[in-house]
Amino acid sequence: MNKKYLLFVTLFVLLAAAVLGGSHLYRHYKNEANVLGKYTFAQTRKNIRRLSHIRLTTAQNGTVNLYRQGEFWHFKEAADYFINTDSLANFYNMVNNSLIMTAQPAGKKTMADARLLMPNDENTQQTGTRIETFDGDEQLLDDVVIGAMLQEGEYRFARKADGAYIYTVSHVGTFDGHPQSWIPYPLLNIKDDMIGALVIDGKYLDRQLIDDIKPHLPFIRKLTEALNFLNYGGIAAQKDFFKTYPDIKPQTVKVLTPIGLNYVLNIYFADDTYWLTIRLQMNKIARKEVGAFVGENQKYFKDWIFQLNDEQGSALYDTQIGEQSDETAENKE
Repeated sequence: MNKKYLLFVTLFVLLAAAVLGGSHLYRHYKNEANVLGKYTFAQTRKNIRRLSHIRLTTAQNGTVNLYRQGEFWHFKEAADYFINTDSLANFYNMVNNSLIMTAQPAGKKTMADARLLMPNDENTQQTGTRIETFDGDEQLLDDVVIGAMLQEGEYRFARKADGAYIYTVSHVGTFDGHPQSWIPYPLLNIKDDMIGALVIDGKYLDRQLIDDIKPHLPFIRKLTEALNFLNYGGIAAQKDFFKTYPDIKPQTVKVLTPIGLNYVLNIYFADDTYWLTIRLQMNKIARKEVGAFVGENQKYFKDWIFQLNDEQGSALYDTQIGEQSDETAENKE
């Protein structure tokens, strides 16, 4: 009798455990599937004012971290530089509006087809962008993998990082997990008609002289073209750069505008790479709004040095005006 009783109790315990485990598993899958019409980033949206850290991971580019400090967001892996405000707006639009439209169970093959494998998976072409969001206490809010775009273009595949369901979600828009999309572009956008004069090698070139010598000095044309849309491929803190290259000397180009706003560009050549620092100035004839512009925008340049591509870097650095003008910049700025 005791053996039978013991066997009965054992079977009952095992059955109860199986029922409870199955019930828990059922609830888990039911909750994961019963999400239609709910927000993709529900916890982030609910705590949007507390959102302070975004971590993006892709197989191709590794992990980048975006942090909010006060009213500004910064890119940790880009020397804590400011992030692209358009990309941030697109991210907030996705967080606030993305809805789960469909849900279906999925295995590894279907996840691979939807490009929803984790970024550390060996099948890098089938991986997605993992988005982790955190509050100010570094508590995880959401952990979502965004995958391939559907044929219509309006929706994307997505899933929870620890989930086994594939979702179709809306309002992902132009969100991009690529690091370059989070860096503000262009660095400078000085149109040709904004250039009132240039100071190169300490020589002052007014607008008329620039137009006169441009056909004879190709570097002037290349210089003005570069200033029209100046890109950068990397960024470093000035203090770190000058610690590494304490004796480096720059080539200086000053761009003077008709409204009294001046750009002081110091171009450095180190280890076959061009680097640029920028300082904003205003001269004595500056319009009233120039002071406000300098005060608002100098923060984007004062602590950083920007890596230029070879073409634009050489356009700014290889500027030898010689004796074309004997007027000094000091008398004109």
